[in-house]
Amino acid sequence: MFTKESLYINAVKYDTQLKLDYKKLNNEEIIDVNNSVFLVDNDLLPFDIAQKLNSSQQEIDSTYISTLLLNDTTKLVPKAISSKLKDCEIAKFNNEFDIAVLKTTLFETKNYFIKTGIDYIYSAFHIMNLHLEKKICKNELLLFLFNNKAFILIVDQKGLIAFHQTFDLPTFE
Repeated sequence: MFTKESLYINAVKYDTQLKLDYKKLNNEEIIDVNNSVFLVDNDLLPFDIAQKLNSSQQEIDSTYISTLLLNDTTKLVPKAISSKLKDCEIAKFNNEFDIAVLKTTLFETKNYFIKTGIDYIYSAFHIMNLHLEKKICKNELLLFLFNNKAFILIVDQKGLIAFHQTFDLPTFE
């Protein structure tokens, strides 16, 4: 994927701030890392941040922008019923479960980045699945906290998901 010179930008919007992490690669080797944080308070990407992202994209042809869902309403659903869900986009999680994302949530995230475009959108469960794939997990509790939500997975002794739940947390403001 990363041949020649490329730039990977991870844009994560928290409740009141947007964090941009830049990784510049040359032949799959990281040659530069940079980050910045902006205060934000509306439902559209501010013009100055969009201009910064667009100028970065123009400098390097192979630029990829990724983000986490702004309002992560995802649920893990058994593969047997995932195809029957009407108002959701379905993404693969593992052999047993799929990730169901409300189409409105996906639209909201795409619309936030409409001034720059977005290449990849991930949910908290995608991040947790990456951890499960890289590390053999047995009898573990996995917890991911993001924007006043707790994403919980419990993996049994066989490495299978025994429990999954998303909880709303009280706001810290």
